[in-house]
Amino acid sequence: MMVKKIKTALIIYYGLFLLILTIKSASAEIELKPERILITDEESLATLFDYQETNESDEQIITVNRNAKGENICYLHKLLHIDANSTFRFEGKDCKELRLYPGANIRIEGTAYFMNIKVTSADKLTNQPIQISRITYKRPRPHIYTYNFADYVHIENSEFSYLGSYSDVGSTWGVSFWHLKSGFIDNSKFHHNYFGIYTWETKDLVIQNSSFHDNLEYGMDFHDYSDNFTVRNNTVYNNGNHGIIFSKFCDNNKIVNNYIYDHTLKAFVKGITRSYGSHGIMLHENSNNNFISNNVFKNNHRAIFIDHSDNNFIEENIIISDRADGIYLSESVGNVLENNVVLETGEYGLYSYYSKDNEYSGNYFEKGSYFKDEFNGQEQSLASAKHYLPPGGLLLAMPEEVSANPVNPIIEGDSNVYSDADSNAGSNVGSSKAGILKDAGNSDKSLFTNILDYKQYHFLTDLVGYRIDFGKENKESEGNKKSSAENAEKNVQQDGFPETTEKTETTETTEPGRLTNFSDFIDYKRYHILAIVALAVIVFVTDLTYKKFKNK
Repeated sequence: MMVKKIKTALIIYYGLFLLILTIKSASAEIELKPERILITDEESLATLFDYQETNESDEQIITVNRNAKGENICYLHKLLHIDANSTFRFEGKDCKELRLYPGANIRIEGTAYFMNIKVTSADKLTNQPIQISRITYKRPRPHIYTYNFADYVHIENSEFSYLGSYSDVGSTWGVSFWHLKSGFIDNSKFHHNYFGIYTWETKDLVIQNSSFHDNLEYGMDFHDYSDNFTVRNNTVYNNGNHGIIFSKFCDNNKIVNNYIYDHTLKAFVKGITRSYGSHGIMLHENSNNNFISNNVFKNNHRAIFIDHSDNNFIEENIIISDRADGIYLSESVGNVLENNVVLETGEYGLYSYYSKDNEYSGNYFEKGSYFKDEFNGQEQSLASAKHYLPPGGLLLAMPEEVSANPVNPIIEGDSNVYSDADSNAGSNVGSSKAGILKDAGNSDKSLFTNILDYKQYHFLTDLVGYRIDFGKENKESEGNKKSSAENAEKNVQQDGFPETTEKTETTETTEPGRLTNFSDFIDYKRYHILAIVALAVIVFVTDLTYKKFKNK
């Protein structure tokens, strides 16, 4: 009888010892420091919950509330540091929304994944997002940033809002990538941050199918030596400074198929409202060899501003209703402008200021071009010649020169013939750029058909909510205009034109905190499973040892 009691006691003792040891080994990968939570292996929000449950300290690390839908709303109380060679996963299955209290920043030195999650700030008194303005821009807010050459950041189907603020001694921009080796962002939202996103000396970043709007300063601010980026299929609007800027030695970046609009305020920079306006895209100070193509701009101060930057290629962009000039070159050399369409600008279609040796081909500047000291030291104001292009470009016909049987000034030869009824019906009239009207006697009507092919025409109509009537604007009703703009925001493809069928938005249907499959369960409970297996081994070995000694 005594032997059985000893046996039972040994099993219980060793089992409990091993269970405690296993839990401690799991939590050793999460260390609670005085100033931060340190992640030293592969962890997630779920394992952070486990750590808090087993941690002997009463200090709160993360707390969880459930909303009316039964979703986890999580609050981070302390700075979370993801160490080098470590990975942390922020996922919607654990927390539908992660709210960061002031000081509870996320610092990434290793790798981080943000999947199907919303990350925002939280006021400690109200638990609501912390809002700032051009007056209260110094109010402290948490932020997310990479540190010390982080490996990789992956963001997908996620949202980042109300992050970052300005400080005289160390600003927190919102979502910042410092010295990041590479990253990927897809189908995500960045809004009401100080900057939508900021980079410094970051390489090989892809940003696609995402929106950047209502940020206090820039939508996207890519700074010093941020190279080899691809920025495509994004919607960028209503930011307090430029929509997209590459500033200081940013090379070999591609900015394609984006819709950029409503940047009209005086630029707001570090607490100061500047005298100049905000632009759609800006290349600044030796940002060279970049590619800007197939973007649509509407209602910006200027659409494209190239400042002291050389050898950039700017093609097939559509610019409408800029407050000032459509494209502005300032002391920039060797840039190529090809097949751009600029309409209804407040000033010139193109303004070139002391810029040399740039090439122009196939562009259409409705309000002409102005060159200051680009050609033989002359200033040329060409506002009256609306369709003038400098040498090397194409000279378009003036309205009064269009006859009853005009020849297309861009492409001579065969042309498609269609009527206003055909254009309003949206029928396919072919891919030729000729497209002469049956009623070609109306001089105003031939201009757009000389410039825009079928895809460009319907791209403008569908994306901008604008009915092009061949030289006479006929805006749609506000309802249709809003609807077409919203649909276009969702449906812009990589080729730059709206899809014919709507994309279906994917929603997170899994209840947060519930594991979706067996492999996730194994990964999530690996340490508990290890403890159970080890306990079973202890029981087996103890029993075998007991029987061996008993037989003796």
